[in-house]
Amino acid sequence: MNLEANFAGGNGMALEGLKILDTSQLFAGAMPATLMGAFGAEVIKVEHPKYGEDLRHWCPHARGTG
Repeated sequence: MNLEANFAGGNGMALEGLKILDTSQLFAGAMPATLMGAFGAEVIKVEHPKYGEDLRHWCPHARGTG
């Protein structure tokens, strides 16, 4: 998929040059952060240093079955 935007100043990604600080948890933040990254933003994900993203503890792979 080509997500490049054509601007008056030339070709580039729509969000190129932006830095996004993602402090979200679960799906509500993951999807927008992924899309912003796909459009050229630098996404910095901040998670709990010991436990990480909450969703990792809810999925089947957290119990060793996935």
